[in-house]
Amino acid sequence: MKILKRALATMLSLVMLLVFALPAFAEDTPTITISNDAAGHTYEAYQIFTGDFSDGVLSNVAWGSGVNNSDLLTALKKNTTVGSKFTLATTAADVAKAMNGIGKDSAEAKAIAQVVGQNLSGTKRISTEGTGVYKIEGLAAGYYLVKDQDASIKANQDDSYTGIILAVVGDTTVAPKGTT
Repeated sequence: MKILKRALATMLSLVMLLVFALPAFAEDTPTITISNDAAGHTYEAYQIFTGDFSDGVLSNVAWGSGVNNSDLLTALKKNTTVGSKFTLATTAADVAKAMNGIGKDSAEAKAIAQVVGQNLSGTKRISTEGTGVYKIEGLAAGYYLVKDQDASIKANQDDSYTGIILAVVGDTTVAPKGTT
């Protein structure tokens, strides 16, 4: 009887541990929410950097699964707008550090987004479909490039593709800007 009581107590402890751990797991899988009133979009999120996200900072930065890292690094170094920032970069952490301080709507940010967009791997997360709000859920902490899926906007649709968005993930909400 003592063994049965100990076993039940141990099982109850494990169940309680799992119940209290679930919210922690949920916080480790951030969501990107895209506010767009237009219907018919499908967004893709490509992880550029992975790392540990805490207090709004990504640390222990490494290459993410969504980019061809050696091709991306070479392309960044060759880019006429931002190449000088990446001359000494050899790792993902170096690239992330070189990007620090670049304004979100600056010519440099647009050039980096363009280069990243040309060096994506096939590994991506796809948004839920919606009108008004699209979600990309279950992400690992990191830095992501978010874009409309290629060929997802119909030719007769009165809409445009979303400009490329770069977002640091904890839970993030973005509003797209269209480009034709």
